[in-house]
Amino acid sequence: MASPLFHETLSLGGSGHGQGLQILPFKTSKVSLQVLLLHGNLDILVKEAKNLPNMDMFHKKLGDMFEKIDLKFSSKLDSHHKITSDPYVAVSVAGAVIGRTFVISNSENPIWMQHFNVPVAHYASEVHFVVKDDDVVGSQIMGAVGIPVEQLCSATKIERTFPILNGKGEPSKPGAVLTLSVKYTPIQQMAIYSRGLGSGPDHHRVPGTYFPIRKGCKVTLYQDAHVHDGLLPNLEVDGIVGYEHGSCWQDICNAIGDLLKLKSQEGVRVLLLVWDDPTSKSIVGYKTISNSTISFYLKESWVQMMKRLASFSSTLRCRYCFALDRPEKEAGPIYTHHQKTVIVDADSSYNKRKIMAFVGGLDLCKGRYDTPNHSLFRTLQRVHKDDYHNACFTLFVQENLGMICIVELTARLLMTYSPTSRSEDAFLKIERIPEIVWMTENSSKDDPETWHVQVFRSIDSNSVKGFPHNPKDATKMNLACGKNVLIDMSIHTAYVNAIRSAQPFIYVENQYFLGSSYDWDAHKDLGVTTSAPIQRILFLQPVDGVSSLNASDPTASNTPQEPAKKSRRFMIYIHSKGMIVDVECVIIGSSNINQRSMEGTRDTEIAVGAYPPSHSCSNERHNPHGQVYGYRMSLWAEHIGGEQNWKRYIADKMTEMKGHLLKYPVDVNRTDKAKALPGCETFPDVGGKILGSFVASHSRNSHNLNLFIKEIWCLLL
Repeated sequence: MASPLFHETLSLGGSGHGQGLQILPFKTSKVSLQVLLLHGNLDILVKEAKNLPNMDMFHKKLGDMFEKIDLKFSSKLDSHHKITSDPYVAVSVAGAVIGRTFVISNSENPIWMQHFNVPVAHYASEVHFVVKDDDVVGSQIMGAVGIPVEQLCSATKIERTFPILNGKGEPSKPGAVLTLSVKYTPIQQMAIYSRGLGSGPDHHRVPGTYFPIRKGCKVTLYQDAHVHDGLLPNLEVDGIVGYEHGSCWQDICNAIGDLLKLKSQEGVRVLLLVWDDPTSKSIVGYKTISNSTISFYLKESWVQMMKRLASFSSTLRCRYCFALDRPEKEAGPIYTHHQKTVIVDADSSYNKRKIMAFVGGLDLCKGRYDTPNHSLFRTLQRVHKDDYHNACFTLFVQENLGMICIVELTARLLMTYSPTSRSEDAFLKIERIPEIVWMTENSSKDDPETWHVQVFRSIDSNSVKGFPHNPKDATKMNLACGKNVLIDMSIHTAYVNAIRSAQPFIYVENQYFLGSSYDWDAHKDLGVTTSAPIQRILFLQPVDGVSSLNASDPTASNTPQEPAKKSRRFMIYIHSKGMIVDVECVIIGSSNINQRSMEGTRDTEIAVGAYPPSHSCSNERHNPHGQVYGYRMSLWAEHIGGEQNWKRYIADKMTEMKGHLLKYPVDVNRTDKAKALPGCETFPDVGGKILGSFVASHSRNSHNLNLFIKEIWCLLL
């Protein structure tokens, strides 16, 4: 009878920890190692492993038993393959997973040849390469290799074969080895850190991302949903086109609403992809959009409305998880399709059309319309009538600050999965429409107002079309491997790249500076330790509040919102999601600065990075004064003066606010301890301790972030 052979197959498997934590339960070194800061890039090549232990011994014994059965079953046995381990390697620093190979099924001698180039900013004694066996549920540790950080910092490149050790410090199996190549490049030796994003044809290109840079685009930048004429100062910028304060809400309204029905009657293919998820239903009395209302509105039109249903993965880690026996009951965390895009064709010239895309943080739903005035009361009976939500009070507008841009694309349209082939066929083949103008690099090379644009996303293969089926191709397309998915984390890559390249300054507007950093201090009073992982906000955010003081008819009702009505003040919801670097580059999109938005397997996000090559630091001796400069100055005209704004905000006498950004009401002493300002232990009118229910000591990570935020605050003032 023929001997069963190993059958090696590739899969997208791996543990379900994502880019989370990998705590190694044993040490790989018998000596004490020095803890050093790894701040730079790790260039890693995981080559191969040999003589791995068989972790599937139960299946092996079962197979051996079947081999002893009568020869009449031999023909059937020949078609079966021997079952052994399904190995992959997780790379971690200080317990934080920074990379993971794909799974090679049924192999004790896997060959990966998988490359990683990972930014690091970690205090650690070792970099761990944990070899694991992928199981249907979870995984098992076969062994690990530890490379001391001290060796990485002193050597140019480490390339060798290491024994794979078990918990006793011995080889997990005789001859079990892992071949690796690792090179550490300190941040000081990286050109991007010392000279910025540089110059040349790849200027401002973010490497290691799924989408390439697209040249020859046009970009319009917006702040807030709408800016009335004369509301913000006129700004002078270099170039042919002056800076104009855009009216995003009006521009988008020209592309949606009744236009959808009208255009569908004219024969235009109109598709409305609505996420059919719990947030479109009433959750504790709050919903921003109603699918049933949209369906009724479009019922008699030719507009096609398709609901994007969340699919279940093998581990039930889907965008929206519900118990199978009770669909109405949540069985897991709620993640959202958080992308915010509107893609239309627009007039170009000579009876031609061009592709135009709105990308940013502005939702098309209730409670999102706002202006730089951030009015709470003056517009409540007119503009904002029935268009507000506030979880604290029932009668206040939920205002928003927003950053958004409109891009005239030269890139292909992004296609997402639709539930049926019929819906998928509804997409038009843009390249087959002769009226569509595709701007070329040559046609825009001499245009001083042209932009270069790159698309970034946080998304996985469960939610997008076009990712490769073979995980070996994932590395070539700059995708990460996860549990049965491929992951695009290019938004995170873009933010890290832009922050590292910054020279004069970084300006960030974002809804969240929140997450679960590997380096945060633990605290014994955080709550029930058996509950879901707790995310808590960073210890210090000096610029976090915005407010507006406006007049309104007083009321005599004894309600919780009465103090705020009397003082005409309330903190406004910040919804911006963008960053400006060195007045030459912007990143704007739907992503918050937290793990939920940037991990790639949770909320789906989209963003763009853009810069005008004619107005960059590499092409001008002084700081650029192009459209990005005008955008930054326009935002600052709305926001600056935080300390004075706070004093006006808390004053008993009602006065008109000169700006809307407030310094967060805390003081930090020389020992880096935060304390509330005198007389400001709680938030005015609404209560709640400014410092929270406890004060935790700062870790190195939060200390560095505090210094970073202080520097930004000094620049703002």
